[in-house]
Amino acid sequence: MTSTMVRVIVCAVLAGLPTAILPAADVAVTVNGVALARWEVDREVQKRLPWASFHRSVDEQRMAELERDALNQLVRLELKWQWALAEGIQVPQDAVAAELSATRSRFPSPEAYLEALDQRGMTEADLRRAVARDVVAAEVDEQVLATVREPTPLEVETYFIMHREDYVTPEQNSGIWCTSWCPSPPARRPRRGRPPRSRGRPWPRPPGAAS
Repeated sequence: MTSTMVRVIVCAVLAGLPTAILPAADVAVTVNGVALARWEVDREVQKRLPWASFHRSVDEQRMAELERDALNQLVRLELKWQWALAEGIQVPQDAVAAELSATRSRFPSPEAYLEALDQRGMTEADLRRAVARDVVAAEVDEQVLATVREPTPLEVETYFIMHREDYVTPEQNSGIWCTSWCPSPPARRPRRGRPPRSRGRPWPRPPGAAS
C-alpha cells in the first residue's frame, strides 16, 4: 500500500466516513485499492434517468451505454475524492447533511428510507460517503477550473489540426485535409490558335482543306 493510499484512508477515517470491505460479488470497480459497490453505479445511472424510467422503458443498448458512462463518472469522482483527501481538503459537512436530508425527504417515513437503502445493499454510512464524494469532487472541479485559462481561437484551431484524426471518421479525413491544406487549382488558360469550341459543334475547317 502506497503512502498516498494510507493518507487517503487516514483522512477518510478522520472525516468520519466508512472504508468498508465489500464481498467480491458486490464490487463494480476498484480505484487505487478502494472497492466501489455496484449500487454506486446504479446511483450514477439514476442521475441520468428520471426515477420512473430507471430500468424501465429503456432498451438494453441504451442501458449499457448509461451504465458505461456511469462507471466512468464514478471512477472520476473517486479519483477526485481521493486526491482531495490526500491534499487535506475538508469535507463540507453542512452540504453533506443538507443533501442527505433532501434524500430522506423523498420517502414517506424513516422506515421506508432505511428499507430502500437495505434493498439496494447499502447503509446510511455508505450513502453519506457517496454524497460527500460528490460534494468534494464538485469543489475540486471549481478550484481547478478557476486556475485554467481559456484557450484562444488560434490555440483551438491548432489543436484541432494536430489531432484531427481524433474527431473525424476515416471517410472524412481526406476531405478535411484538402479543405484545410490543398492550394487552389491554377486558372485554366485558353488554348492558343483555336477559338473556344461550342459543345456539339465541329471545329471549322481551314479554307482549301479536304473534306
